[in-house]
Amino acid sequence: MNHAADDIYPRLTALVTGRRVDMLCAKGAAAPRGVDLTMRFNQDEAPADIWATAFYGPFSATLAAGARLILGTVPEGRRDIQPHGWHKDFSAERAEFMARARLSNDRIEQVGVEHWRSLQARMPALPMSGLVALSMLERTGVVRCVIHGMTFYADARTPLRDGRWYGDVHDLHLAALWLRQLLRADRRFEFVGDIDACVEATRARITAGARNRLV
Repeated sequence: MNHAADDIYPRLTALVTGRRVDMLCAKGAAAPRGVDLTMRFNQDEAPADIWATAFYGPFSATLAAGARLILGTVPEGRRDIQPHGWHKDFSAERAEFMARARLSNDRIEQVGVEHWRSLQARMPALPMSGLVALSMLERTGVVRCVIHGMTFYADARTPLRDGRWYGDVHDLHLAALWLRQLLRADRRFEFVGDIDACVEATRARITAGARNRLV
């Protein structure tokens, strides 16, 4: 397997060191002119240099064919996601996804297990792909990372609990807090947009989804 041992990411480090990465979170978002490297996520069909994926759901044929590096944002094996009492077999999903996408392991750098566990403990929830990718970049020699918005994953299954908003097993407030802490602590990272507006947009999607399921 090509997940990173000891949370060291040699392929990612070799690609981004001394360069700028523009993280394009909205599907199909136009890349700024003159950028060094672009990153996109999951089912986005626009081309990019780096493709970050959780190996789940439909895959992007465009990104699978053209990305210089694929970042796996989930670890190997089965994981317990607390405090939700939820279990996930990432390895089974990864194997099925890899077969459909026809990806070779030598193009993939996967988040280290201990690295991912530390993120989960700090949330504490399932870390979103965008935050995992940022935490992997944080451990490289990237000169600058410009984050263009943040599309927080949203699902209507658990819209509100104990006064807090959730998207499936993702905690929107804790994810936003982690992102703000990264921006304060590491000046290489810059956010374009309004984090609160991104959270509110996710809330609206969750609310709309919940209402649709009640109709």
